[in-house]
Amino acid sequence: MVGRDATNEVKASHSLETQHFMRQWEDFVPPLQGGKFKRRDEIVNCTESENGVEEEVQESSEEERSEEPSPIFEASEHRTASVRRRRGSDGAASDCSATSLDSLELENPAMHDGKQSPTDARIQEELQHDLDIFPSLDPITQATIIRKYNQLDARIKAADYTAYAIELTRYTLLALLSYFFLQKQYFILSATFLGMLWHQLVFTFHDAGHMGITHNYHTDTCIGILIADFLGGLSVCWWKQNHNVHHIVTNSAEHDPDIQHMSFFAITHRFFESLRSIYYDRIMTYDPFAKLMLKYQHYL
Repeated sequence: MVGRDATNEVKASHSLETQHFMRQWEDFVPPLQGGKFKRRDEIVNCTESENGVEEEVQESSEEERSEEPSPIFEASEHRTASVRRRRGSDGAASDCSATSLDSLELENPAMHDGKQSPTDARIQEELQHDLDIFPSLDPITQATIIRKYNQLDARIKAADYTAYAIELTRYTLLALLSYFFLQKQYFILSATFLGMLWHQLVFTFHDAGHMGITHNYHTDTCIGILIADFLGGLSVCWWKQNHNVHHIVTNSAEHDPDIQHMSFFAITHRFFESLRSIYYDRIMTYDPFAKLMLKYQHYL
């Protein structure tokens, strides 16, 4: 994880047997929060260069290389409000600086043609705000966060199903109203209640997709199949694949499929240019039709 301890995610995604064989890890400060990053080959090259040795460093075997993971992160002595980026070169860094990543001050972002758009300036302000409120990565702070998360997780798992009984009552009422008006040939009213039913079902389906109802994979998957496949006409398997990517790269314009709704919605100015969707492998074109629809997206 970037910017926080990943213990909870690791435990949630791996069995107890797998966790038993895992080694303990040390949290590193990510570059966004001032951590320093260098590839192992750069460290070796820098050491040899400082000793006056010009010959290339040869790794002895694949086994030795796999014993110590790369890349290496170096803890920062203090937090800094900078964003570090890799050099444009494909090769290693040409110098032996403290970090192989360039620094870009948030208060002085890259400008195009010597001018920064108001939207870019606003985003830089929000990035700086996020950096200012990020919890510290020191062990005490992270342990406190983990403890509170575990307490909340225990409360959720210990809760009864009263809330779902209420939801089931609401779904049944909406379904009956839709059927009643259909029989009376009030098709608009029938469609309205049917749409409300599908809209409300999404919340329970989302819980099932995250194993948040019974916390059993097979049971919750069957609940999701019943709701999505049979009632909503949506593939639960497709949704899980799509939504899991969303949680990995949340709100990344190129990577997150859950926010790629061109040509009807744009949640960031990044969509005001033609971007390639890495997930769907297609160009999200900012064409005249998109320009027209986006003017009215707040009404949709």
